[in-house]
Amino acid sequence: MQLTRGRQIIVVAVCVLFLGCAGSPDGMPDTSDQSVEIEDNVDRDAGVIGRIRGSAVTLSASAFDGDLAIYEGDGWGWNPSLLVFLFLDDKTPPEGQSIVVAASEGQASSNPHVHFRWRDPLTEDIEVDSVMEDYSLTIEFGSVVDGYLLGHIEFSVPGEETGVSGSFQAVVKEQ
Repeated sequence: MQLTRGRQIIVVAVCVLFLGCAGSPDGMPDTSDQSVEIEDNVDRDAGVIGRIRGSAVTLSASAFDGDLAIYEGDGWGWNPSLLVFLFLDDKTPPEGQSIVVAASEGQASSNPHVHFRWRDPLTEDIEVDSVMEDYSLTIEFGSVVDGYLLGHIEFSVPGEETGVSGSFQAVVKEQ
């Protein structure tokens, strides 16, 4: 895992063409040419979109409590979601920092573990899986504004139909 000092303003280019959802018949919007600038005048309706195990997801809510949860609806545990265990030494928001994990790195104890949930299209049940290696993850953390940690995430698992990308505004919860 590479942890570096980042920019105060993150320019997010949302490109989901590689996920197979832009212009698709499942109604996913074509956002391949949109970009969002995250700074103090943040659009809190932005979200993380893509596919988890082939199911289209729009993750529009998030929270930070030392780990990062991004989800649909009102909680990560019973909705399509990502839960990223960051293993930070300090549980305060990592403002201005980036986390980058390449699929080729293999497992490292310091790399985030990612749990993800999706809705099975046949049964409508929530399914869950997790990865500790063989995934790609980039998280760019911005600043905390009005109790929200701003940022951008890109997550994919090579060889499966799992890949999401977009901006988040995570409610910073008490430690």
